[in-house]
Amino acid sequence: MTAESIRRGFSSPDNTRDLGILPDVESVIVDPGNFSALWEELGWHTLIRQWLSGEIPEHTLHNPHRYSNGLLRKLVSFPGVEDTDLLVVVAHDVTTLPVLASACGTTLTTIDFLNGIVISGDQYGAEIRFADPENTLRAEWSPE
Repeated sequence: MTAESIRRGFSSPDNTRDLGILPDVESVIVDPGNFSALWEELGWHTLIRQWLSGEIPEHTLHNPHRYSNGLLRKLVSFPGVEDTDLLVVVAHDVTTLPVLASACGTTLTTIDFLNGIVISGDQYGAEIRFADPENTLRAEWSPE
């Protein structure tokens, strides 16, 4: 729904393609039961902050830095995207927060609605930018 609204509101109908769902993006959640129990116990912000700081075991949530690296590797080599194309990816906070944590060293726990990360690059490296009222972040990323 959000992706379609963005496409209709911010693009020329003659100049867009829907590339579908990014293949092979796995959930950050390894054990939904453990995740739900920790969310209930700690609350969202504490849970996410602890996860991004490496305090949540990998049998509950994937390591945020490895997850981020794999996701960025897939995004910068997305099939069917040319160098001159603008690729817009709509994702939940739990998918974008590890990118900011890994690239920029933050432990943000939320992103404002319709805010996001700007990534420019290719399979050899990328620039990652993010801004909100409290933060202006920029980092270089290269595959591990």
